[in-house]
Amino acid sequence: MPAFVTFEDISAVLKFFPTGTHCPDSITITIELSDSLKSIQESFTLYLIEPESTTSYPMNSGPPLFMDPIATSLTLDLGQMLSYPLPSIQDPDGDSFTLILKPPPPKFKSAVQLISSTRTLVLSPSDVKSHVGTFSISLILRDDSSQPLTSEYTIAIQVNPKVDSQPEINNQVSFDSADSIAEYSIKQGVTKVTQVNLRYAKVNQRGKLTIEITPGMVGLSEIIGNETLALELIRDGEIAEKLNYTVVNQSANVFQRSIDLLISFQNPGQVSRTQELDSIRIKVLNTSLKIEKQRILVLYKGSTIRGQIPPQLNSDSSLGGFSSSDVSAVGMGMMAGNIILNIVISGLINQLWKALSELSSLTILFMIAIPVQGVSQSVSSLILQFAQMDILPSDIINSYIFSFNENDQPLNPYFDIVGQSYTNSVRNMGSTFLFFVSNAVLLIFIGVASVLGPNKLSEYLKKKFLWNHYIRFILQQFVTLYLSSIINFNKMERLESGDFASYIVSIFVFAICIGSLMGFIKIIDYQQIQKIEKFEDRFGTLTTDLRSQGPASYYQVTTLLKWMITLNILVFLSEFPGIQVTSLYLISIIQQGIILSVKPFQSKHDTYLAFINEFLISITLLLFMISSDLLNSLSCGEKEILQIKFAAGIGLLSVLSISSLINLGTFAIVVLQQVSKKLSVKVKQLMKAYQKNKTVKISQEKHESQVAPFSEEGQNHQTLSADNLLMSQQFQQTNIIKQIRPKLIPTIQYPSTTMEISCISQDASSRPPLTIENHKQSNQVLEKDYSKRFPRRFVKLQNEFNP
Repeated sequence: MPAFVTFEDISAVLKFFPTGTHCPDSITITIELSDSLKSIQESFTLYLIEPESTTSYPMNSGPPLFMDPIATSLTLDLGQMLSYPLPSIQDPDGDSFTLILKPPPPKFKSAVQLISSTRTLVLSPSDVKSHVGTFSISLILRDDSSQPLTSEYTIAIQVNPKVDSQPEINNQVSFDSADSIAEYSIKQGVTKVTQVNLRYAKVNQRGKLTIEITPGMVGLSEIIGNETLALELIRDGEIAEKLNYTVVNQSANVFQRSIDLLISFQNPGQVSRTQELDSIRIKVLNTSLKIEKQRILVLYKGSTIRGQIPPQLNSDSSLGGFSSSDVSAVGMGMMAGNIILNIVISGLINQLWKALSELSSLTILFMIAIPVQGVSQSVSSLILQFAQMDILPSDIINSYIFSFNENDQPLNPYFDIVGQSYTNSVRNMGSTFLFFVSNAVLLIFIGVASVLGPNKLSEYLKKKFLWNHYIRFILQQFVTLYLSSIINFNKMERLESGDFASYIVSIFVFAICIGSLMGFIKIIDYQQIQKIEKFEDRFGTLTTDLRSQGPASYYQVTTLLKWMITLNILVFLSEFPGIQVTSLYLISIIQQGIILSVKPFQSKHDTYLAFINEFLISITLLLFMISSDLLNSLSCGEKEILQIKFAAGIGLLSVLSISSLINLGTFAIVVLQQVSKKLSVKVKQLMKAYQKNKTVKISQEKHESQVAPFSEEGQNHQTLSADNLLMSQQFQQTNIIKQIRPKLIPTIQYPSTTMEISCISQDASSRPPLTIENHKQSNQVLEKDYSKRFPRRFVKLQNEFNP
């Protein structure tokens, strides 16, 4: 095959780079496909034609070249992983270029990998039958000019066979080859050997390095100790500092998927001072293993992983030991207390979610890829964790249902700060995903109950949950739902069942968010034109505290639309922080104008509060501009620029504090007002009941029953006697029975079961003698008024009084 034709086995692509004057006019290429039974061939002819053009092309001075000498040979042992970073590349004409790995012989192909993003050559020979020996690989550099030129570099790879294993030390056995591990496993009677991979490295602002590994194990600190790893600080592609570390969580009997290391920086204030963050490179110094019941876990020498480092805080920072677990505990306690209060006083949870939503709208801006000096970035992470109220162990629950890609990582470290630690939407949603599923199940149950269940049950469920409950859920969780779905769209890899489920969930959630926005507009439109029956009971959440007429009633919808645009900017323009800040600042100014012109809330206080929160967002974005590398272009000294950025960090911390104080303080005031109002009503009800009970007097005299005929007396009232009783007192002042004609005033003498009823006539002297024929009706009135107060005595009285 001619030199200008290359074939890449992995991608099955033929590439042609005809250059110079020594190329033939045509070549015939035959492609053969074969398996163990049959083979087929297909040929085609490639004609090389000299282009005829009057256009003058710029001269190509030469192909791209490595700026430093590249190694001509590399040596490693079987089972060792070697990462070889390639030197920097430049083209003499400044053209863009492509780095290509020419495939090695087939039996060595699985041992070689080129990572184009980092320009790193990774060698990982592991097969004792095919990877031991010497082979060559070729690296091709080609420029992208109209007349491309290429340069080729050849590296000889020497893979040595096994070496003798080292002795066992404290349950950790170190080896230098895969064969020695295989022999050791046979001696131990364990046939399964599992490789331990470094999955993800994350550094916080206090120098704590968290390394996630796969698979998880019990006693991870037994395989990763204080001398297992080599840590290097990388700045501008060069090693700036070799770092010391100490293992923090040395839990021998706990299942772990990650291990924490505390890093010591020589000068923390110099770390990641620009938008191009410094990075840390972690390399395994020795192959080590750990024996479990049915397998041997192996961490191979040479395994390498990198992670970015955010700006570091000084040791005297005021955050101290305030951790995310403390915030989670506070959040759970606040939510539990609010649920209890909400049982007594309805609407408090809505007020809490309103306050937390305003906090989220501010702290979500820290997804912008601009490093901030000081503690404001850490504080924003804690506030956002508190605002999201992710109180359920969603990772544990979801892991029982799905299998996830262990190599899943956030889009960048700033997304990890706001809780979007993966691209998988199910994992990013956290507790919201469990609430989402439970609400979907509830909706299905309501539909089934309306068809098959009792009418009372279906009517109760519809009245309780349709549709305010679902509207409230979408409004409260819109940011988490929409953000998780579009992050999943931004990077799709179908590997595990959990990844496939996340794509389905992302599409479904995205459709719900878009459909809800359009549906809310239609509902409000219809309410404006023609009043919807029971609108407050069914859709009142859409216009809670808003003015019901005009553009003000659409404020919730415009807020969702603003969120949608903001989140799209944060995700899809994550590599362009300057454009992000400018666009979001313009959106914030427009939102402030809408609030001031429309005045959407019924209360002026709520309108002013919404404007203040939006104004704080604008201030935050201006401080982000100051914290960016824009200041580097000014004629200021390095010290002055650092002081300005530090002042911007203090300003961001102040804005976060003011926002938290305003929103949580407003919520606390509402809680106190509602509790005070509820207590006042309860006290009034108790006092009224106490005064009413004092007017009832019960006689303790007992009389024997005697039947007497009805007689009319020549007075202004007539008496019907069931017994020869004394009327102790007439309850005229209590108004127990209210009738105009005749008016019945009963007197009950406790514990006797006899009674006397006095029938008052408005003008007894001018009327004929009264007779009571409607005994049953009178008895029904008595039953309604007295059956609850004197249940036992009234049953007997009712039997005696009925004719």
